[in-house]
Amino acid sequence: MRAKVVFPVVASLITASAAMTLAAHAGTTRSTAACTSSSIGFMTALTGAGAPFGQEQLKFVKLGVSQFNKQHKTHYRLVEGDTKFDPAQASTIAQQFASNKSILGVVGPGGSSEVIAIGKIMTKANLAMVSSSATATSLTNGAYRTFFRDVPNDDVEAPTEAAFIVNKLKPKKVVIIDDQSAYSVPLSDGVQKILTSKGISVDRESVNLQNTTDYSSLISKIGNDVDLVYLVWLTAGPPNQFGQQMQEQGKKTTIFIPGLYGQFKLPQGGYTSSFAPDIHLLPSRAALVAAFNKAVGSSWGSYGPPTYGATQILLNAVNAACAAGQATRAAVVANLHKTKVKNWVLGGTFSFTAQGEPKNASFYVFKVSPDGKYTPVP
Repeated sequence: MRAKVVFPVVASLITASAAMTLAAHAGTTRSTAACTSSSIGFMTALTGAGAPFGQEQLKFVKLGVSQFNKQHKTHYRLVEGDTKFDPAQASTIAQQFASNKSILGVVGPGGSSEVIAIGKIMTKANLAMVSSSATATSLTNGAYRTFFRDVPNDDVEAPTEAAFIVNKLKPKKVVIIDDQSAYSVPLSDGVQKILTSKGISVDRESVNLQNTTDYSSLISKIGNDVDLVYLVWLTAGPPNQFGQQMQEQGKKTTIFIPGLYGQFKLPQGGYTSSFAPDIHLLPSRAALVAAFNKAVGSSWGSYGPPTYGATQILLNAVNAACAAGQATRAAVVANLHKTKVKNWVLGGTFSFTAQGEPKNASFYVFKVSPDGKYTPVP
């Protein structure tokens, strides 16, 4: 476990023009030098299987804090917690964050299973969570009233991906394989229900990724009449191994791996999805992409920008509470419900629904070529 206070220094790497570009996407509140001892927490997997996502998120949450402090002349600090993609570890960090009175809100957690593990702890502590990657629909059913997210949920993802499969890929038979996680099972259920309602034959398999590295027996169940494997696995390593082992068995079935944009490379290619657009591909975000590249380097995908956005959303709420003389966790939660950010990092104006969901958010589908190139599909 790693949980430490970090004083962000990323702002020193930003040129003046880049800083202006980033500030334009940061949202605004009344500036205040109050709450100088206040912090926000950040929890996600920084090591282990989820590290490729978590490390990208870490770069952007650091940048978000640094840029906000620079723009608003504030001194908010960041407390990091490495969940290792383990719900039990997430619970330990949540207890630490809840007892640290300087922490007024949290960016994260990264995964849905982690939110479920810590939801009661954070709710009892009245500590806001703003996740940029946890998508399980059940997280906003009212059980965790301090939970918010700036990316769409599985009820948006399942219809988007199922419609693409039905209308573009047109398979007659699909094998869906879940990994038994809080993200994978509901999404798999949702897609399966839609596909079967359209007359597509669906076989369902399930695997525990923690106890499995050889997928040959699972692959052997995929018959020659299967047109598509919908592989709902949370981390990139196992899907890469699965694809390689499929090739070794001489199977060329198309693979769709949702939610792993930029994280895998299959010898046979395939498809994936993301809860956010790749802003590298958006002409309207060219200046912002250049600014991010100057600040954190060019190796980032679709996980970083929503995390930058979540950081700005949370800090706006914290700063508004401080400016009003109400530097409490309850005030931060109340301010989050009032969020409105124009020129949002992903485009448009951002705000939450009453349930803490982002309004008008979408999922995006991408084709992955064997050489690892990702191309958006309509």
